[in-house]
Amino acid sequence: MDQVKIRFGKNQGMVLILALWILSILAVFAGLSGIRVRQKIAMVSRLEKRDEVHYIAQTGVQLARALLTNRLADASGLNVEAMAFLFQQPEVFQKVASNNGSVQVSYLNYDSGITSPVRMFGVQDEERKLNLNTASDKELTRLLIVAAGLDEDSAEDIAHAIVDWRSEQDQQISGFYGDEYYSRLNFPYDPKKAPFEVLEEMMLVKGMNPMIFDRVRDFLTVYGDGQVNINTASEPVLQALGLSANMAGMIIAARHGSDHLPCTDDDRLFADSGASLDVGALGELDPDQLAEIDRLYQDGRFSVFSEIFHIHAEAVLATGQEKRFIDCVVQGRDGKILAWHEY
Repeated sequence: MDQVKIRFGKNQGMVLILALWILSILAVFAGLSGIRVRQKIAMVSRLEKRDEVHYIAQTGVQLARALLTNRLADASGLNVEAMAFLFQQPEVFQKVASNNGSVQVSYLNYDSGITSPVRMFGVQDEERKLNLNTASDKELTRLLIVAAGLDEDSAEDIAHAIVDWRSEQDQQISGFYGDEYYSRLNFPYDPKKAPFEVLEEMMLVKGMNPMIFDRVRDFLTVYGDGQVNINTASEPVLQALGLSANMAGMIIAARHGSDHLPCTDDDRLFADSGASLDVGALGELDPDQLAEIDRLYQDGRFSVFSEIFHIHAEAVLATGQEKRFIDCVVQGRDGKILAWHEY
């Protein structure tokens, strides 16, 4: 009997130890499950916040599209009032409240110079920029000198490489052929031999690097027919087209009107008068200077209207924990989306 009791006591002890081990294992599993549950809850919450800020950013884009199509309904295109409203209207485009956050539509204006851009609240026309697919070697060279601060030789080399990249036929670049250069890289690739589709393609071009790209990207576009809107072009773009820094500055000053501010109701715009531009706003220029501007217009380098616009929307939740950016390019009159980049 005593032996049976001893065996029974030993069995109880083993069962107790086993039970404790099982409880310990279950506790570990419970803890791990709790961690996983908390992680899943946090992930779901983060995804919900991302969705929320995504829709807030979309609200900004749709607001800008609606205002664009409404303001450009008139076939005559942009006028002073429309430009003042669309290009600089903080009351409409700055920190628009939406659900649990806000959104703003803005861009950088370089009328005050490339070293002191001004944040404007509104949309930006693509025609104020130099078209990467139609600009000549000389125009690209001048832009790289003015906007990126390159010396003439470096600027010419990159400009030739850009033209070679988009051209169907081989062109010689500084003593050798472009195809040969790309084939000799550590990770070789073929030049596109077709128009640029996005500006970021420039990073594949001989001589281009992130610093140069960041300095010139705001002055270049891949949209439009290549004509530059003289009523919105910045000083670097005007110089790229062949005007002197002094004349480019005078054009911008004349556009700003008596208050010397861009995108206000007293701005003065160039008008299309058929074979030439109406340059009455530039009475301070001599006849030769006015003829130089008009010659660029007759050569198809200048226009006085814009059809394609860039919308940059920045959304943030009220907590500030989540942001979303959307860059959208649209046709002005019908709001058709040409490009969409969300990040």
